[in-house]
Amino acid sequence: MALRDQLSHRSYLAEPLTAELEDRNARRRKRCIREARFPRLTCLAGLELAAAPSVDPVQFSALERGAWIDAAGPIAVFGDSGTASHSC
Repeated sequence: MALRDQLSHRSYLAEPLTAELEDRNARRRKRCIREARFPRLTCLAGLELAAAPSVDPVQFSALERGAWIDAAGPIAVFGDSGTASHSC
């Protein structure tokens, strides 16, 4: 393979080494996140607005678009008892 691709020994060995390092880094990140015991990850796509009538759909849409990120504005999100509530 190295002869066919005209690679030096060093270049030939660099490819699997790079793949191994990327795999190890990915596994280490997953392990660190698991060991940190962060709360369950959620996303906006899974949120059912019908199940949360107190959420203003217009305000939710504005948050979903992310304009507050560009404006560097603070937000506060509060949930029911037992759910994660965050302030950014």
